[in-house]
Formats: sequence, C-alpha cells, structure tokens
Amino acid sequence: MRKPKVGNKDFKVTVCIILLLGAIAIVATGCGGGGGGGVAPAAVASDELASITMLAPTGPISSGLNNITLQGSTSSGNTVNCMISDFGDGSQNQTQWIACNGSDGASFNHTYSNSTANNVIKTITAKVYNGKNVTTKTFQITVLAAAGGGTPPATSPNLTGFSCENDTITANQSIACASNGTCPAGGDCYLFVDFGDGNKLQLDHGVQFSNISHTYATPTTGTDVTYTILVYATNGTGPNAPASAVLPHNIRVRQGAITAPEALRLSNALNFSQVGNDPYHFMLTTTNNASSYVINGTLSTNIDKAYVLTAAGQKTQIN
Repeated sequence: MRKPKVGNKDFKVTVCIILLLGAIAIVATGCGGGGGGGVAPAAVASDELASITMLAPTGPISSGLNNITLQGSTSSGNTVNCMISDFGDGSQNQTQWIACNGSDGASFNHTYSNSTANNVIKTITAKVYNGKNVTTKTFQITVLAAAGGGTPPATSPNLTGFSCENDTITANQSIACASNGTCPAGGDCYLFVDFGDGNKLQLDHGVQFSNISHTYATPTTGTDVTYTILVYATNGTGPNAPASAVLPHNIRVRQGAITAPEALRLSNALNFSQVGNDPYHFMLTTTNNASSYVINGTLSTNIDKAYVLTAAGQKTQIN
C-alpha cells in the first residue's frame, strides 16, 4: 500500500476488506507532541484498580436535596471517572460517568424522602473507572427523620437529554444547544448550564429549551481545548430545591479551521457517521458489496495516524 503524506495533506488509499465483516470504523489519533508540554499520564496497568472515597456528606443528613461528593484516584495518576448507580433508596437515575479525580472530586445531587418515625440508613453504590477497570464500593449515610413528619419534598424534574448542533467548533464560533425533559405537575422548574469555561446560565420556568447558545473564546493554552458542559434542572430555587441528575456534554474548541476527519469528509463514496462525542472516530453505517474501498480525505495538522478497524477487530494503518 502506498503511504500517503501527513499534516494537512490530502491522501487517497485503497483498503481491502473481507465482505462478511459488516461495518468498519475510522479511528484517528492525535499526535503527542503539541500544546503546553504537559506530562502524559502513566500507562494503566491491566490489573490497576482505582480507589474511591466519599468526601461529603461527613455526617447525618436531612431529607430533601443533598450533595454527595466522590473522589477517585489511581497510583499512576490516570484520569478517573465516577458514577452512583444506586442512591440507596432504589433510585438508579445517575448513569453518566463524571471526572472525579482532583481535590474537589465530583458532586451528585439527589433528593431523599422524609422519614417520619426513625432515622434511616441508606447504602450508596458508587463506581469508579480508571480507563480499563471498573471498581464498585458502597457507602452508608444516615437520613434523619423529619421533626413532626414534615412536608413531603417536591418532586425532582426529569432531565432526559442535552445536545448541541456541533460538538467540535472553532474558537469564537457560537454553538446552539437544546435540553429535553419534563417538570413535575404543579412545579416551577429552572435549568442550570455550566459551560465549563467559567460561564454559567440559568433558564427560568422550564426544563425543555431549544435556544441555549454560547460562544467560546480562543483557548489561552495554544492548543485545542475540550470543555465539559454540566446541565441540571431544579423544581424551584434555593438550597433545598429537588434537582435532576447532572448531564455532562463535551464540546471541543479548535484553534484553527475544522478539517477532516472532524468535518466527516472522509470519503466521497461511503456513508460515515460520527461515533458518540468523539471527533476522531467514525463508523461506516451502510452495507457495500465492493471488496475494496477508496478513502479520500485530509488529515488535520494535529492528527498523527489514521486506521481502518473492521468489525472483527482487524486494524490497518492507512497513512
């Protein structure tokens, strides 16, 4: 196979693939040299397990909205993500991995119902993921009985989704995003959006909005930056307003113009679609009866290698 040129240069290759393998995927990986010169994390050992601790609460809690803060770590210093799969009361609506390493960890909002007679011990099931392995651990917290029974708390909103028209943009380019969900009957809901760059937004009287916009400034690091947008909704405002689960969403801000593969200009004959939120990973979603494919495209300057990966796991470098 002829080796195409790399570095914002056009390439044209022919990849032969066995017909019965089904779908193929294009994966591009960034080169390790550019940017601010930070030290890359150590490789994750196949048997390395991340540890997880609970930073808050540190004692008994009252019923209603509470924050549970988890912190994960590994001996190799790799990025660690946490989730709570069960809040101890049967609720399992927290299904998103959130980065939790660092001194602040990651906070999860949850509303516990009133207990009118006795204090109740809840067993929280938490998970931590280090890039290879998932570790599960349980923590116990005590929910205090409400004095005199109290008033049952309001119902939390149901935030079901958050999406943007583009997940890879250039600096100073505005994005348009939308949220989906429902507010409980009789409730007055508010949507909170943290754009990850120090800017936050509050949208009143609703959960579902189609006009959420933001403009990211030029990154000061001199390299592309990925921001994590955190979105949640509350029923009412104030410290005890019941809240939905927090939904994270990644936005990648490029220094220069967006070029292939981010712009999906990988082929003029095949139908590729982006895989998840990853701007470097594309999958062929249509069946083609040819025994070979010609892939035309341009690698952007921060891309070092491109591969074809068959459904059977066979990987071939194409540049």
